[in-house]
Amino acid sequence: RVTQTHELQRSAVVHSSNGVWFNENDGELIIAGDGKHTWAIHIPPSQEATIRKAKWKTDTLLRTKLEGRCDIDFGYEPEIFDLIWMLCADYEHDWVRIHTPSPFLTVDWTGTWTSSMGWNLVIDMSGQQFRKVYLESEQRIVDLEASWLGSSQGKSILLERRKDSDAIAMVDPASPNTLLLRIDGTEIKFSRE
Repeated sequence: RVTQTHELQRSAVVHSSNGVWFNENDGELIIAGDGKHTWAIHIPPSQEATIRKAKWKTDTLLRTKLEGRCDIDFGYEPEIFDLIWMLCADYEHDWVRIHTPSPFLTVDWTGTWTSSMGWNLVIDMSGQQFRKVYLESEQRIVDLEASWLGSSQGKSILLERRKDSDAIAMVDPASPNTLLLRIDGTEIKFSRE
């Protein structure tokens, strides 16, 4: 089993190109920056993705070799932020933004969470990584492997147990000291001390 760890080394910069762009004939396009370089990730309908270097000529004009030597003009329509134009040879076509990224919530679930059923859920975090997570009662201790649940935006975690079914823990940002644990078909409400 492989565990991937991602740590944000710098703050994300909001840019008009952020998101996933779509054209029905050309597939999807993602513009990404790693702090040093800008990359154009093109996923055509064939799903054979290509990654090419791109360079910002101005804040709204990106040059890349997506289809030969093409210019991608962001903000071509200043009133329509979810539309860009790609100018290539003697034609142009539009790309529509189909997904806008939302920031990952920075949360700290560290502490001992107690339930009225006599269970304690202990969570130890370092930054946004889970160090140690276990569920304990007077009779037993259950070690859990915690990871962020995909697309949960920092609100849900997956808790994996050896030889048993997995569990899901959720915390509503509006009520950060209340946790709901779904395990073995049961929902248990926990409060942080």
